[in-house]
Amino acid sequence: PAVTAPDGTHCVETSEIMRFVGVRVGLAPDAGSSADAKAMQQCLLAQSLMNQVFYPLLKPMVVKHILRTELAGSLRWLTGSLGGKQGPEPAAFLAETLPTLEAAIDGPYFLGANMCYADVSVFAVLRECLDYE
Repeated sequence: PAVTAPDGTHCVETSEIMRFVGVRVGLAPDAGSSADAKAMQQCLLAQSLMNQVFYPLLKPMVVKHILRTELAGSLRWLTGSLGGKQGPEPAAFLAETLPTLEAAIDGPYFLGANMCYADVSVFAVLRECLDYE
């Protein structure tokens, strides 16, 4: 995704967008600090979860829905020929990643007592992955 703020600031990666919004709403540590680096690391890990867990689960569902509903369902017969997921098994990747996330928590939040944009990012991604049906 990409976003351009009214002041002309342009961000093109999810983690940078999260930092950008975090700064504007008071949920970002000081730029360039070790806390800022840690928050960014957790955001990048959250994006890896989206890429390796959520999207591999979502794509086949979308394709099957399209094949079943478009053109009056005339392509429904193709749904049985769809292959399996590509890349690492989503559940295995999630299981490997959760201990890393848990180890990074320094209190109730990643950066201790204060919530930051990384907490929002990780929570949102985990919710999407774990609530997926």
